[in-house]
Amino acid sequence: MDDNRRFKGVFAATLTPYGENGAIDPGMAGRLARNLVDSGLAGVAPCGSTGEFPMLSLDERAMVNAAAVEAVGNRGAVVAGVWGWSLAERQALVAAAESSGAAAVFLTVPIYFPASESAMVEWYRAVRRMTRLPVIAYSIPQFASNEVPVEALSVLAAEGTIQGFKDSSPDPKRLEAVAARLRDRLVLFAGNEALFAEALGMGFGSMISGLANVFPKTVIAVWRREPGADARLAAIHAVVREHGGIQAFKYLSGLRGFPTGPAREPIPPLTDGDRAALDALFRESGRE
Repeated sequence: MDDNRRFKGVFAATLTPYGENGAIDPGMAGRLARNLVDSGLAGVAPCGSTGEFPMLSLDERAMVNAAAVEAVGNRGAVVAGVWGWSLAERQALVAAAESSGAAAVFLTVPIYFPASESAMVEWYRAVRRMTRLPVIAYSIPQFASNEVPVEALSVLAAEGTIQGFKDSSPDPKRLEAVAARLRDRLVLFAGNEALFAEALGMGFGSMISGLANVFPKTVIAVWRREPGADARLAAIHAVVREHGGIQAFKYLSGLRGFPTGPAREPIPPLTDGDRAALDALFRESGRE
């Protein structure tokens, strides 16, 4: 990247806010993004997995990205999610991100159907041809059914197709292989909160975190390797994972003063027990 310092640190994988009628609330999207950057984050990454990108329309994804860019301004970097069901959708999202002033774009791997290594390489090359912005590849195999092979990442890095890579793999050996091969060639973003500390020790220099929507200072403390921070984040992560995942993020965001509405189907709603556990977590952890 032209200036890797812009992408060093913690980014929030931002939630997508909905109003009472279920429509996107761009005002709240902007308020949340600005608050997170003002809380010390390096930037935000809207329209990723935490942002429910598969359940958003093309126009909604463009709206959320634009709202974040407008609100953040020069306070931090907005890495806009540009995943689309078709090449035309990805092209439209990239063009919108570029014109709005996004710092970079990130693209999740193809989802649902298995993709060959050559198909994934072309997936990223096609976006590279669309823009001069830095392109960040994103792999989350536990949900996407595909994972970018390390060799493919090495090819994409060598030819300048991608400038960064977010890996949310739950496998420490995979993260170690990625870091050993690419830490001196790409900006590496750790994406699995259960492995943040390990990934940093391997050579990942940055993090993209869903929990940073609610606990930005704790996630920053992990990135800074402050004593006890990883244990605090692990305890928070365990409760959130057990009691709703993305729905838990959204409920906690509301407690923090940034209501985003419940996640869309097919993500199941919270139970009364989930809400009680999350209320207790918020009381114990405090507002950040």
